[in-house]
Amino acid sequence: LYRLDNSGSIASKIDIVSGLDEAPEFGDIRAMRFTADSARLFILANSPTKVLVFNTEKLFNGEHLCEKESSFAELFSNSPSPSISMQDMMLLDDDWIAACSSKKAIVFFVKYSSINNSFASGTMFESGPNSESLGEPRSIAFDDSNDRCYVISHNRKLHLFEKLDPLSPYALSMTFSLSADLNDVKWLALVKKSSGGTYLVTGGNNGLGIISLDANGHPITQSSLNSQEANPSGIISVNNVAVLGESIILTGYKSGIVAMFDILGL
Repeated sequence: LYRLDNSGSIASKIDIVSGLDEAPEFGDIRAMRFTADSARLFILANSPTKVLVFNTEKLFNGEHLCEKESSFAELFSNSPSPSISMQDMMLLDDDWIAACSSKKAIVFFVKYSSINNSFASGTMFESGPNSESLGEPRSIAFDDSNDRCYVISHNRKLHLFEKLDPLSPYALSMTFSLSADLNDVKWLALVKKSSGGTYLVTGGNNGLGIISLDANGHPITQSSLNSQEANPSGIISVNNVAVLGESIILTGYKSGIVAMFDILGL
């Protein structure tokens, strides 16, 4: 864990090692998210499956003890098993947390109280026997301007979760079927252009997909850069997608190349 100074340079560094110096046991980390004020670090681990919450100030003061750790089996009495193989996690507004399991085809929404250092009961969305509803959810993106949460699945499905009002929990409002060239996607990010336009960017084995959204957060158009055909910037298989300002950062798993793209408009 690195602490940066005002210039962006590394000011100090600490290591959190599983089971060492009062740190909890953890392994196979799937996601790490800071709160907006960087006061807390949430870690999603798969070995065993649980969420860890660290107070960053206490960490840099030498206290590696976890502020809170909880498994999804503890949070949800109807959770299928203690080990459900989580895939991604995102911190939403109003202390909400979204997480998904690809193996079990489940999307979780829970709340965390920083006052009580505790998780509140939330909502769990499951697929049917053949995962026909959620379709192996892989990655989560969030639009904090309107509390819209997007989850993309392996089999070309994009799910939109929204709150009916500020006090209500998140609910599944719509599912979109994506084009065939957006099959086997693994990553999702949301981009807002200052010139106007909101986009979801997804990546997977077949390259980069761009989904344009309307004012209600619904897809308008879809396009893709197929790495198997054109091999743009040497990215053969997209291993991760992130957003830097209004630009998209991609890493290629097979090529080892990091590339930056800008969306000029569709």
